[in-house]
Formats: sequence, C-alpha cells, structure tokens
Amino acid sequence: MEKLSEYMASTGKTYQNHAATIRRWAAEDRRKGKSIPNYTYEEGESLLWIE
Repeated sequence: MEKLSEYMASTGKTYQNHAATIRRWAAEDRRKGKSIPNYTYEEGESLLWIE
C-alpha cells in the first residue's frame, strides 16, 4: 500500500483498482526473483510496526 501511495503521489498517476495494481506488481516481483515479505503472525501478536 505504501509503495502504491508513494508512486501515485510522485507521478500523479491514478488507478481504477488499487488491489489489482498491487497484485500485478507482486507478480512482477516474483517473476524477477524478488522476495515478498511474509506478513503472517501468531494469534495474540501485534501487527503494529514501530520504527
């Protein structure tokens, strides 16, 4: 989501379906051999990410 938001803000482009755009980018990354982060979690774990 952040990648899409940043891309849209920097280029001025808009997309009709954000989820489809993210899925397409993920498929391209897989074809290029890029790893996709694992966002699985155990019950009771927090999904909050603090930097």
